[in-house]
Amino acid sequence: MMSFKSFFVRRDYIVEAKSGEMLDISIPNADKVFANKEHEMFQSEYTIEEKMDGVKLTIFRNDKPYDAKDFTNNWIVAYKNNILHAGEFKSVTPKKAKEHGIGVSQYKLVFDHLKKVHKAAKEIPTNTEFFIEFLMKKPTLTRDYEHNHGMILIGYAHNAKIDSKNDFRLYTKETKLNQKLNQHYADILKLDLPSKMFDGNLQTFDDFKRGAINPNLIKAINKHKKEIVEAYQRENWKHAYEVIKDLFLTIPSAYGGRIEGIVMRNKSTNKMYKMLQSDQHDKEARQLIKQRYNMDKDEQNAYYSELRTIADDILKIVDTSGSHHDVMIQISQAVHKRKLPKDLHTKKNDHQIKEDLHLTVKTKYEKMLHGWAGVVGKFRIITKEHVNMIEYALKKYKGVSVMLVTGSRDILLSEENKKILKEIFKGKDIEFFISTTGNIVSLERKTRNPIVAYVSGPDRKNDYKKQLQSRNSDAILDVYDAGKREDISASKAEEALKSNDIQTLRKIVHPLALKNIDKWENYYI
Repeated sequence: MMSFKSFFVRRDYIVEAKSGEMLDISIPNADKVFANKEHEMFQSEYTIEEKMDGVKLTIFRNDKPYDAKDFTNNWIVAYKNNILHAGEFKSVTPKKAKEHGIGVSQYKLVFDHLKKVHKAAKEIPTNTEFFIEFLMKKPTLTRDYEHNHGMILIGYAHNAKIDSKNDFRLYTKETKLNQKLNQHYADILKLDLPSKMFDGNLQTFDDFKRGAINPNLIKAINKHKKEIVEAYQRENWKHAYEVIKDLFLTIPSAYGGRIEGIVMRNKSTNKMYKMLQSDQHDKEARQLIKQRYNMDKDEQNAYYSELRTIADDILKIVDTSGSHHDVMIQISQAVHKRKLPKDLHTKKNDHQIKEDLHLTVKTKYEKMLHGWAGVVGKFRIITKEHVNMIEYALKKYKGVSVMLVTGSRDILLSEENKKILKEIFKGKDIEFFISTTGNIVSLERKTRNPIVAYVSGPDRKNDYKKQLQSRNSDAILDVYDAGKREDISASKAEEALKSNDIQTLRKIVHPLALKNIDKWENYYI
């Protein structure tokens, strides 16, 4: 859902969200913006807030009339477009979620919070989307906070409209992030706001000191007064920049522990910049955190294989004929009642293993209901075999996600080819999207439908098989083999195009695609 759908950022400030993509508030790094021109930073006024290291949730007040008795009728919670259901966590206790959770069970606390504040939320307009930073414990996060599970309001969007929705995925249409009423909504929903550290300008040392709000920052400024004053007096802006950056990054987080970074907002231009700890995107640092809960590769693969087997057993006893809510409750109960082998995982406790099992069962159930196939390809020139492969997938699966992989310079051509494919398969259960990566993991995040199989030609069999194995995916590889026949590949079509061999093109290229032969000529010749 937009909930952390990718917000377009014009260079350095948030403008709007692009439908169908996740929100990644991409704020430029101040180190890059002010490199070799550090003096520019000292010419403006700023508000500076703490940047938190959490997961980005969307909490959506839907269009249904206010229901005082059941808050779940008014709220949709989603993480990366994936809908979370209150029923999923019915068998989870808040104590276990807080003390032992490192995964999905912690969302129990989000629903408990919504239930508590629901009475006051009556005045919130319908179709309002809230963007929340949730400070959960998670192996993929770098910061270890002393006080976890805070919910920080980043912004909201009024009149948000649902683009598409099923029981598992939610997408909203393009909208704008607003922050003007953040305090108002934070008061109603009992949410935190980012901790403000500074409000003022940086033109002189006195200005810097005067703008400091955070008590620890004030102490740090006084402690390093001599060094800061000297940098200002000498107009050594590079050094002044580094000193001030270090000061901010040594301030403890409002949630205890080491701060992730800060966000600076220029008060006149509204442009935003960030300063981060040096280890925030350090792969080795992140790997060390993951290793707390990961066995070696072979053991991890065996672990997830066993989880998939257990998940299959659980789904055999779940009655899937009822409502989705009831099914989620059944899954939660079955998972948490399940007795697991003691040696299933050597670094995770029983509760943490059940978090993994919960996700495995939910994913399998999702795919069982809405199992689609993924067809990945460049589709440079749409051949008859491309069309045949997609038709093959449509016959075997509930729908098909066609993933057009393109280079950044070739996006316009891919857009044209997407239009052609849409025309060829008009009215079919099929979605098309363009990606600049062919990595299956990345592609699956973009699709709106759960993928149970990837359909490929024999030439990509080994590559896809390797990718599926490396991510412990339970999606199957379905090889479409047209058998021995005359070469009708895109490469052959490209050769024919360059040599103006119209007869060969007619054999290879789909008739509707030939309409765009002029565009291909401009591209390939």
